[in-house]
Amino acid sequence: MPCLAFPFSLCLSKRYPTLVDASISISPNTLSPSAFSNHTSSHPQFPTYHTIAMSTSKPVILLIPGGWHTPNSYDKLTNLLKSSGHEVHVPALHSMNGARPPTADLETDTAVFREYTQNLADAGKNVIVITHSYSGQVATNGLSDLAITNRSKQGLPGGVVHLVSLSAFTITEGRSMFDIVDQFGHASLMPMAFDFAEDGTCVDRDPKGLLVTPGPEEADSEVDWYLGTLQRWNGKCMYQPITANRAAWRDIPVTYVLSTRDMTVPVDYQRWMVDMMRKEGAEVEDFELDSGHSVDFSRAKEVSEIVNNVVARYLSIFGFSSLQLENALYAAEHLIKLLGTGPQHSTF
Repeated sequence: MPCLAFPFSLCLSKRYPTLVDASISISPNTLSPSAFSNHTSSHPQFPTYHTIAMSTSKPVILLIPGGWHTPNSYDKLTNLLKSSGHEVHVPALHSMNGARPPTADLETDTAVFREYTQNLADAGKNVIVITHSYSGQVATNGLSDLAITNRSKQGLPGGVVHLVSLSAFTITEGRSMFDIVDQFGHASLMPMAFDFAEDGTCVDRDPKGLLVTPGPEEADSEVDWYLGTLQRWNGKCMYQPITANRAAWRDIPVTYVLSTRDMTVPVDYQRWMVDMMRKEGAEVEDFELDSGHSVDFSRAKEVSEIVNNVVARYLSIFGFSSLQLENALYAAEHLIKLLGTGPQHSTF
């Protein structure tokens, strides 16, 4: 978006203290239309302008693995992201530390990834968090006050600017993954899909069919490699509710990638979660991809393009020199003063 557009958009906005909000049009999606189906969006609410002076750097990417998945499980996707010049972080889930009986669960994962994210933010990093399946719970549970908008109000640098959810559980406070399964009448299928040991750890009974659901274009050798990265996980996590007072998606815009052939988190669950977030007032856009649950593997190229597009949108807004930004804000305030439309705001 040209810099000159900012003052006029700022003044026309009903919430003009926000430099970029839903009243400002964002460049059309540059992704190939043939790659996706049923793409819908609402413009993400980006940080208010007093944040931007400390938020002009390229966001880093933090990927939180899903259940059974190790950092290596995401190599196909993360290699594409790294080749596009992104800084990518993929720490392991502590609920998959191999301990029998398990010593870590949703609350442990929440604390660990919250600390990891906070360290990035405290270092002045803007963070795009990618979640997959279970890790949607981890982000929902622990990242709300790390939203860049919330940190900026405290005068803190950095923060989470966007969530990219890959068939991830994004639900309301007080609810668990199992609650959603039960809501759709599928509770009795859990023991059929997952092999639970007496200590509560579990494995998928048919990871190829239920997690990958490979299409004809996917080579057996690649699928076998992917399956080889999966490990036993603490199944208790599926039954633990969100304990946070406020879900992260209430404060951080979301791009939701739905996998239409998903046999683990059926697309009906995913569509319900997207609709629920919108009804709760969240800023959500969504893409549907023809894929099984492991969309990060089966559609790595398309997912990387979606992430690249999210990053590009932020750079198109934050990619200004301090002088350009200050001049734009000065012009905006001057026009607001002439119009007499509201309170004034000081520049940096």
